[in-house]
Parts: sequence; C-alpha cells; structure tokens
Amino acid sequence: IQEELVQLINDHYSEFIGLSTKMEDVSRKTDRLRPPLSAALESSTASTATVKGMVDEAEALMKEKEKIRRERSVS
Repeated sequence: IQEELVQLINDHYSEFIGLSTKMEDVSRKTDRLRPPLSAALESSTASTATVKGMVDEAEALMKEKEKIRRERSVS
C-alpha cells in the first residue's frame, strides 16, 4: 500500500503540490475568520446566560404567584 501511495503521489506530483498550496490558503482564510467567530460565540453565550437568568427569575415569580393564589383560596 505504501508503494502504491508513493507511486500515486509521483504520478500526480504537481496536483499534490497544488492541493497542499490550496490547503495553506484555506488555513490563512479561516484564520482571519477565527476572531469574529470567537466574538460572536462569546456574545451568544453571554446572551444565552442572560436569557436563562430571566427565565429562571420568571419561573420563580410564577411559582410565588401560584403559592399566593393557593394561600388566598384556602383562607
């Protein structure tokens, strides 16, 4: 198998080198995207935490409201 791979690379050496160059270009382009994507992820995570806090607070208030309603109906 190793000999076949070496032969395949030798037969298509220029294509192999071209592919390597293209992969380096892709790496450079994705490196530029990393900072804004990281910032977007951080912002999204912060927003999710904020919304979760609001939902938790709303649920606590709804439970308190239900407790008060039950206490009033018993009295």
